[in-house]
Amino acid sequence: MAHARPWYKRNGADLVMATLGFPSIEHRWAYSAIIDMLNDRDRPLADDPGFICGFTGLSKRKWKDVRAYLIAEGYLVELGDGTLTNPRFERERAERLADAERSAAAGRRGGLKSAAQRAAKQGQMEFISEKTEGFSGDNREINGRLSGDNPPLNEQEQRNSAISDQAPPQPSCARECASEARGERREEENITNGESEKHARTPIDRSGLLTLTQMCARTGGVTLHPERPQSFAREMDIVKAWVADGVDIEKTAVPVIAGALARMKDDDTVGSLKFFDGRVRKAHARTLGAGGEPAGPSAFDDAAARAAYLAKLNSGTPH
Repeated sequence: MAHARPWYKRNGADLVMATLGFPSIEHRWAYSAIIDMLNDRDRPLADDPGFICGFTGLSKRKWKDVRAYLIAEGYLVELGDGTLTNPRFERERAERLADAERSAAAGRRGGLKSAAQRAAKQGQMEFISEKTEGFSGDNREINGRLSGDNPPLNEQEQRNSAISDQAPPQPSCARECASEARGERREEENITNGESEKHARTPIDRSGLLTLTQMCARTGGVTLHPERPQSFAREMDIVKAWVADGVDIEKTAVPVIAGALARMKDDDTVGSLKFFDGRVRKAHARTLGAGGEPAGPSAFDDAAARAAYLAKLNSGTPH
């Protein structure tokens, strides 16, 4: 015999009161045994006389009378798939399944939160390890340069450092990484003054776009997922398209996102900046229709316009 629930909470007084008017002791015993079997198996029972008579001890002729009485009085319900069940059992079973689903959902949320915290902690440790590896005492890195007697980075090392900086930071240290990226970007502009434009633009492109994306995500309550590169890249592509079309992120995109979020219900959530794309573009179109000029560069590949726009943005405190 399969036992799905070998124990269940049984209210003896309810059963006694429910069976006071039964015609005979066989009716009461059969009904009690069926309730126990329903809870033991945690599913409707097969409407098979041989099966039910086997555990109730009734003859098939007696069970036929008992069955007709229990169904007529509403104590048992005959389902279309050839099974019998009890209304109260079905209500309690539905409540158990709902509680189990809620508990499973809470467990999944807790697991995802714990995984994110572990990933963030691991990312911080790797970040610290990468920055301090090979250095001790007074030989520490300050704003991308080494103190003490260590020589400055050569051209190849600068390019390698700029490429490694393009990896998205972990969620818990995003603000610190963005701040450091701005400091490294200004330092890189000083170091690479006079070098080729390609080498000077590499950290500005990625870091500046990352800063804009984080600003919009924080305003709109959108969670960025650096551990999922495709999802993270889609969010950055949305902001990149806004900048390419000349949208002023601080004066147009951020206020529009904040306004849309304020009009939402408390239990509503936003999963992507794509939700705000139409609103931002409409607001930008109204700005142009009123005679305004695009605040950002008209083309993202315009290095001079982009550098000027990012310099203007980084001169203030990001939202």
